[in-house]
Amino acid sequence: MAQLQNHLAALSGARRRRLLCDIRRGIEKEGLRVTPGGSLAMNPHPPALGSALTHPYLTTDYSEALLELISPTCREVEEVLGWLADLHRFLLRKLDGELLWGGSMPCALGPDDSIPVARYGTSNLARMKTTYRLGLQHRYGPRMQMVAGLHYNFSLPEAFWPVYQSVAGDRGPLRDFITASYFSLVRNCHRHSWLLPYLFGASPVADASFPGRRRHDLQPLPGGDWCRPWGTTLRMGELGYRSRVQEAVMVSCNSLDDYILSLARSLHRPHPDYQRIGVREGDDYRQLSDSILQIENEFYSPVRPKRTTRRGQTPLAALREGGVEYVEVRCLDLNPERPLGLDAEAIRFLDTFLLHCLLEESPPMDEACYRRNLANFHAVTARGRQPGLELETDSGRRPLAEWGAELLGGIRQTARLLDAAWGGEAHEAAVQAQALLIAEPQRCPSVREQGGSWTDWMLERSRAFAEQFRSEPGEPVRMEQLERLAPLSLRRQQELEAEDTLDFPAYLESYYQQNRLPEA
Repeated sequence: MAQLQNHLAALSGARRRRLLCDIRRGIEKEGLRVTPGGSLAMNPHPPALGSALTHPYLTTDYSEALLELISPTCREVEEVLGWLADLHRFLLRKLDGELLWGGSMPCALGPDDSIPVARYGTSNLARMKTTYRLGLQHRYGPRMQMVAGLHYNFSLPEAFWPVYQSVAGDRGPLRDFITASYFSLVRNCHRHSWLLPYLFGASPVADASFPGRRRHDLQPLPGGDWCRPWGTTLRMGELGYRSRVQEAVMVSCNSLDDYILSLARSLHRPHPDYQRIGVREGDDYRQLSDSILQIENEFYSPVRPKRTTRRGQTPLAALREGGVEYVEVRCLDLNPERPLGLDAEAIRFLDTFLLHCLLEESPPMDEACYRRNLANFHAVTARGRQPGLELETDSGRRPLAEWGAELLGGIRQTARLLDAAWGGEAHEAAVQAQALLIAEPQRCPSVREQGGSWTDWMLERSRAFAEQFRSEPGEPVRMEQLERLAPLSLRRQQELEAEDTLDFPAYLESYYQQNRLPEA
C-alpha cells in the first residue's frame, strides 16, 4: 500500500487533483433485437439505422440481430449516459415495434443454423468482418456469440501524464511512461479481475434453449430455465466468452514489447482444432486463419490495452506505432434492472477502480500469477456467491469476503481523491454501495427471486425499457445528428465498396503483414 499512499498524497493538491476531472470514458453496449413477442429478430440490420460498417455509433456484433451501441468518448458521466440513452431512443423509434433485449443472456434461440451472421456489404473490409464471424461460428458455435455485454473504455487526460511521471520519479520518454503505466493498470486489473464479475455479474440464468446440444452442468429451474445456483455470470463462463485454447497460452502484460510478441504468436500459431475446420472451400472462406486467434479482437481477456486504429491498421500495429491510449474492460454484464444496462454509480465505481489499479504498485506477472488470476476469475463466475468461497493468492488461499473488504477499503481512498477533485461524495458512495455486496451477497445483481420464467421476466423488462425510451424526446442536437448520420453512413459504405482495388486474398495478406513476427 506504500506506493498507493504516496501517489494519493502527491496528487491531492488542488491543481493536480483537478486533472482527474478530465478522465475520459466511453461505453460499448451490445443488445439483441427481438420481436414484440420476444423471439430473435430474423430480418437484416434495418437501413433506417444506417450502415453497420461505417456508422460511428450504431453497428452490429456477431449477428444481424446483435446491435452494438457505441458512445463517443466523454468527460462527464452524465454526458456518456445521455449519449447512450439517446442511441436507445433513436434506434427504438426506427425498429418498427422491435425491442432491445435487456439482459446479457439471449432470448429463446432456434437451431444454430437459424442465427443470422452479420453482413456488412461487398467491400474487402466488410467481407473480412463477416468471415471473422463465420470463423467464430465454426470455432465456438453461434449461441455463445449471441451473449451481450458492456465494454468500458477508460483513459487519463494528456495533462495528467507529465505530472504523474514526476510523481513516479520517471525520467524517460513520456510516451513510454504512459504505455508502461497503462500496462501497470492492466496487470492490477487482472489481479483483481475476480471482483468485477462478483459485483457486476448479472447472468446466472439462461433460457431453456441456450445450451442447445452442448454439454453443461447447469441446473434446471421450475420455470424451464437453466441456472448456476451460486454463479454470477454465465456470460463469462464455460458456455460464454471463455476459450481454453487461448488460456493455454499466456499473453504477457509486463511490457508493450512482451504483449505484442505474445499476442502476435497467437495470431501466427496454427491450432489443430482450427486446422480441421479449414480456411477455405474454393472461393468461400470458413475463417480468416487457422491460428489460435484470427485477429486481435478474438482475444477473450477481461481487460485489454488499446489504441484507436486507422482504416486498415491492425490493433497491434497501432500499439507498436503509438503506444497505449486507453484500456478496455470487457467483463461487465448488462444489469437488467437498469434501462441502459448500467448507471452513474457503476461508472463512478469503475473509474475509481481503474484509477486505483494505476496508482498502486504493480509488479510484473509470471506464469504462476497468470494462472492464479484465471483460476480466481473463473471461480467467481461459476460460484462467486457460495458461502465461504476462497480464492488463491501468492501466499495461500483467502476468503473472498475478507479479500474483497480489504480491496474495497483501498479503493475507497482513491474515491476520496476523486471526490476532492469533483466535489461531493459520489465516488465514495459508489464504492460503499459495492462494499455492501461483499458483506451481503444476496444484494448482488446476479440474485433474483425466482418466480416463473426468467425469459418472461426479461421480456417484461425489455418492453418497459422500450416504452420508456420511446416516450422520451432525447437531446435535440444529438437526435438530429443521428438522423443525419444514418444516410451518410450508407453512402460511405458504397464509397468503400467502389474504392477497393485488391482482391480479397491479397487484402488479407496485406492486413496480416502488419503483424509479422520479428525475424529469428
